[in-house]
Amino acid sequence: MSTVTSYERSGQIKKYLLIIIILLLLLIGLLVLFYLFTKPPSLVRPAKPKGYYHMFSIYGFGSDRLNKPTDVAIGNDGKIYVADTFNHRIVVFNNSGRFFKKFGKKGKN
Repeated sequence: MSTVTSYERSGQIKKYLLIIIILLLLLIGLLVLFYLFTKPPSLVRPAKPKGYYHMFSIYGFGSDRLNKPTDVAIGNDGKIYVADTFNHRIVVFNNSGRFFKKFGKKGKN
């Protein structure tokens, strides 16, 4: 029968405490990295080029957001036509940026 001396037991406790402290430091480091990589971007005001001004932004309509819009055109009637590439359609907005209509659908090659 072997007995563990108090010196050996205190050595084991110190070893386990050291392991726990190292693991906690690693966890804190991972939490800091998670925070840095997932925090929302800070707002930066863009430089305003002379002769241009921002009127409005178009993101889509309702829950039906634009998905990879690639081109924008303004028709003779003042309507804004947006090529919504990944949704395979053209979305039309009036001259104040409000949704007007959409047309097109995914076809076969």
